[in-house]
Amino acid sequence: MPYDYCRHRADRRCDRSPSAPYPARLSRVFPVTAGGITVRSGREGPVPASAEITARLMVRQGGRTVYAAMLPSPSAASLVHTSPHFAAHVQLSGDGRYAFITPDSFLAPGTTYHVRVAGRWGADGQRVANSTVPGTWTRHGRFSGSFSFRTAPRAGPLPLRAGRDAVTTFELRRMAVPLPAFLPSVNQIGFDSYVLLVGALRVGPPDRHGAGRVLLWATQARRGPGGAYTGDPHGTLMFPLAGSYRGDTLLLSVRGAVLTFSFGTVPLRRLDMRFALDRALRARPGAGLYAEAVCAQVPHYGAATRLTGICNDQDVLAAAGTFITDRYPAPAPAARRPRGVTVGSLVLRAPTAARAGSLTATLHLARGARYRAADHRVGLLLVDGSGDPVGLDYTAQATARDAAGNLRSVRLAIPAGTALPRHLTAYVIADVFPLSRRRLR
Repeated sequence: MPYDYCRHRADRRCDRSPSAPYPARLSRVFPVTAGGITVRSGREGPVPASAEITARLMVRQGGRTVYAAMLPSPSAASLVHTSPHFAAHVQLSGDGRYAFITPDSFLAPGTTYHVRVAGRWGADGQRVANSTVPGTWTRHGRFSGSFSFRTAPRAGPLPLRAGRDAVTTFELRRMAVPLPAFLPSVNQIGFDSYVLLVGALRVGPPDRHGAGRVLLWATQARRGPGGAYTGDPHGTLMFPLAGSYRGDTLLLSVRGAVLTFSFGTVPLRRLDMRFALDRALRARPGAGLYAEAVCAQVPHYGAATRLTGICNDQDVLAAAGTFITDRYPAPAPAARRPRGVTVGSLVLRAPTAARAGSLTATLHLARGARYRAADHRVGLLLVDGSGDPVGLDYTAQATARDAAGNLRSVRLAIPAGTALPRHLTAYVIADVFPLSRRRLR
């Protein structure tokens, strides 16, 4: 049921007596938690200093809720004003009722921020299936509303390490993507069932402010013979996460990622994970994920995404959600250097405009060593000179095994037309342990 502002406020404007009729129009803007809950008090927090912030518009007219959409004129960013000011990327949801506000950098810790969202709204446009044709609104109005949020105080240091023989690893699970509401209806069981292992490939040293660069690797996991999670060789999710940390807070983003879910492959223009980790590697409250996909670029489902109403006027599907994390047991095998396994050759075949390329790694096993393809997942990752991942589908790989079922080689496909950066480094990752890191050019 839509939130009835007047039922919860002792406000003269909401007096419905004959002497004070219901106002012709009343707009409110509320913050929304990473879990999709509207915060009716208008105050949220504490949230991580890297958090994405979501604003929700609610318009009442004549005693009824108007399902109004914010109009991005001249842009979505022009609707949002913050104090203290911070630079942010702003995207509207497909129905225009939510504004996703993604700070470009860390905010100040332990600080209260005020957000005002103001502009024009439209309603009652031409409908096609469950979507509204852009520019066909027949009712218009103006809105202006504010809310506040507070960032969590500074904490730290970052509890992630990339050692010579083992790396800090955590389990990421219970993903939920409540916005847009259509996504839970098609895949919430799938989101909730995924368990990912996330390992630290590289953690740069902190500067005098406790900030540095970090590169992580996430791979879908399954229960191994001993009960601990290990890389799932048949998993559909495997991708890098790169970005910055400050203290215990992470701001991770990858551009051009391709994720394969149970319902199909989705190329993402942007994937962010923003959260803080305590010493037990549990994500602190407010952990959030944010993603954008260009609807026209979604294979097989492009037209369907538009009909469902989850694409905005810029043909972008913006989605926000949350997750939880837990420590991965230190003795478990996925985070350790596998005994007797090394990388032999590592060959890059650069793609051309007409021909696909590839990256192929050959594994060498010492006498008596075993590394069964049925029990492990080896990933290949390419990063540029700044350490940022190249946007590829990292599940697009083929493996070869020997007569005993051991992994012998892995080949990553690189689509034709992919522009590789001038400087390139490759990682070979055994489950989540960086088995090799080599400069290719």
